[in-house]
Amino acid sequence: MNVTDVIWRHSFAFPDREALVCDDKRATYAQLRNTIHLVSARLYEAGVRRGDNVAISIQHPMAFLIMAFAVGRLGAAASTLSPSQDDKIKEALLDRHQVRFVIQAGKNPWRSGLRPDLVYLPMAELMAPLSGEAPAEYETAQDADELTWYIALSSGTTAVPKSIATSHQRSNLLGSLLRPEEVNARRVLLLAGHGSTWVINFALRALYAGATAILSTRYHDAANFFHVAAAEKPDLAVLSSGLAATVVSHAAKSDLRREAVCGSIQSVHVGGGPVSPAVIDGIRKYVCDNLWIVYGASEIGGLTALAPRDADRGKGCVGRLHSWVEAQAVDENDQVLPAGKVGILRFKAPTMAHGYLADEGATTRAFRQGWFYPGDIGAVGVAGYLFLGGRMDQVLNIGGNKLDPYRIEAVVNKHPAILESAVVPVADPSGMQILVAVAVPRDSFDANEVRQFCEKQLKPYEVPRAVVSVASLPKNDNGKIMRRQVASMIKVLPPGGPDQEGGNETVH
Repeated sequence: MNVTDVIWRHSFAFPDREALVCDDKRATYAQLRNTIHLVSARLYEAGVRRGDNVAISIQHPMAFLIMAFAVGRLGAAASTLSPSQDDKIKEALLDRHQVRFVIQAGKNPWRSGLRPDLVYLPMAELMAPLSGEAPAEYETAQDADELTWYIALSSGTTAVPKSIATSHQRSNLLGSLLRPEEVNARRVLLLAGHGSTWVINFALRALYAGATAILSTRYHDAANFFHVAAAEKPDLAVLSSGLAATVVSHAAKSDLRREAVCGSIQSVHVGGGPVSPAVIDGIRKYVCDNLWIVYGASEIGGLTALAPRDADRGKGCVGRLHSWVEAQAVDENDQVLPAGKVGILRFKAPTMAHGYLADEGATTRAFRQGWFYPGDIGAVGVAGYLFLGGRMDQVLNIGGNKLDPYRIEAVVNKHPAILESAVVPVADPSGMQILVAVAVPRDSFDANEVRQFCEKQLKPYEVPRAVVSVASLPKNDNGKIMRRQVASMIKVLPPGGPDQEGGNETVH
């Protein structure tokens, strides 16, 4: 079954129902079908065939989805080539994905310096209205279950992101497995990066359910969230954890009446990274009480959902496992631990990928014995509740002490004046690593007071040496904190620096 087949069915069942909305652009299911058909025909004319790989370098989320669906209808595979990515990353992805065609938008599109054989296709020409001629004939790729139609990217917070081949069958499952509160949603607001797995999967869910997916080119803009919510009246809003924090920060500084702006919203999903208590409280106050925290991974899809009724289930709880997900905590020898015992988490689900594209080492580490190991530490309760305790690859070594930044951040975020934070190691003038908490304030705060707050709940070597206030934390399109960028924001001055007469280091 082709990933676009359900869209075709809906286009005949309810052709005039809105399928996609993005700023001032709108498409009914019939219009979406016709546009995908036209683009597929033009891609075929340009030489795209079953099994080819096509990179899409477009920032408009609605246009991106249309291009990806058109590529998939031909049996080819689409991938993201973000205009904002570093040139070295672009070249690496082109090579890894064995790209033959690049779809681009803009007057001065990027060109590869290493691949003179690439064929560049302007988006404007692919989507131009017909001028009398019929679109070219092409054959829709059927029996496509195992064919890759989209190459998703991992978070990529540290280096070149890993590539995850997504088949038609896997996407059909991801689009069809819905939670109860999604089944009745008719208008779904999705704000995240145009090519992120987050948007692809939730857009599929909306379209497979015959709902309207509401997108925006200004997905990073918190004020735009409230503007779109008031204008488009969604009943379900899906936010990355990063955007949720900025939405709360904006709302706290504005004179917003929730009923007038967000009155249509019946439930909110937030995921993509840890969500602080202040952000949870803020979403409930300014957007909607019915808040669900979702946990999953690009490699396997959604794993859990923390329902409002389970909000007080306990520290680190990220919700109850979906019925189609199996989870275990194991020791370093892959021996299964008793329920409630903390260990290395692994998961199994019908939505799981088979591995990473052209990366045998990463595949061997993360996919073993039919299980996916995301690198998270935690426990699985007998009732299916999942508790996270940090990440194996984020453990910090400060003065010989192994520290879990997520545990420390959870404490910092409990302070009533802190909206969210990131704990990072920073070198002081002598070259020693010190621990710094970089915090986005909900209200003004005293750094020493926050440190004293932490001292009551953390071991002495876990307490941040300094707490620094910033307006926002750098995050990727999936809402995950870019820790290297956070660390690069911080400068430690020697004792007696320009901001003080003497004593401890000054942190900017």
